[in-house]
Amino acid sequence: MHPDTVRRCFDLEAIGDHRFRAAVAGFPGVTWAYGGILIGQCGLAARATGEGRELRSSTVTFVSRTDIDEPVEIDVERVADRGTFATRLIHVTQGGQVRAIATVLLHTFEDGPDHQLPMPTVIGPDQAVPGHPGLPVEVRDASSGRLMSGDVEEPFLDIWYRAPELAHDAPSQEAMVGYISDLSLLEAAWRPVPDATIRHIDRIISSTLSHSMWFHEPPRLHDWVLFHAQSPRAAAGRSLCTAHIFSSDGSLMVSVAQEGLMRFRDGAPRG
Repeated sequence: MHPDTVRRCFDLEAIGDHRFRAAVAGFPGVTWAYGGILIGQCGLAARATGEGRELRSSTVTFVSRTDIDEPVEIDVERVADRGTFATRLIHVTQGGQVRAIATVLLHTFEDGPDHQLPMPTVIGPDQAVPGHPGLPVEVRDASSGRLMSGDVEEPFLDIWYRAPELAHDAPSQEAMVGYISDLSLLEAAWRPVPDATIRHIDRIISSTLSHSMWFHEPPRLHDWVLFHAQSPRAAAGRSLCTAHIFSSDGSLMVSVAQEGLMRFRDGAPRG
């Protein structure tokens, strides 16, 4: 997905009070929009109504697939504005059909207690494997083993991301975090599955059902960030994946949780 395409999708057009229109895009060979685009758009739309408050958390539930050939409309409901906090309810529609629903929390910065989990020790981006060419971010895979190789791996994933050409303003950085947070997270859930191989890739169904992010501090993607992910459970055709995004100096900037669909098409092996 070309960087200019992503920038165009994140350029929201105001079409009324708290209403926006935006283009969407998907990956080559796919006719529906990539969820990371909608995640970023929901954050941008909420922020635009926040009167200076910053994005603190968001939860996006995907209701139905979004067609790449038609723009979406994003309606923001001001549920509450109370002191330093504000809550927004967002409906993303296309052709009159709801495609996604989001709740977003905005907050003015304030001081408070501060602690975090330590950054895990992994190989650096210079030693990691380059991957995913043609994205708006640079990618280096520091995970052990290879996804879809047929080897059964632990449900962990470590990926370095960097977007040195991205604008440094907070909304642009946050939207791109939404974009990258949906790129590979579900891969952690497939790593322990013996039948999740390239040979069977056309029989695998995997998509995001709901996605949440918590911003602990403003993200900084102009330098390398570590996306450390795991899948604590997969069952009943669904998986839970979580991730922490660390700056290159070890600061925990963003936490992510995602519920995904995991299915084999009829006739596929099931282990």
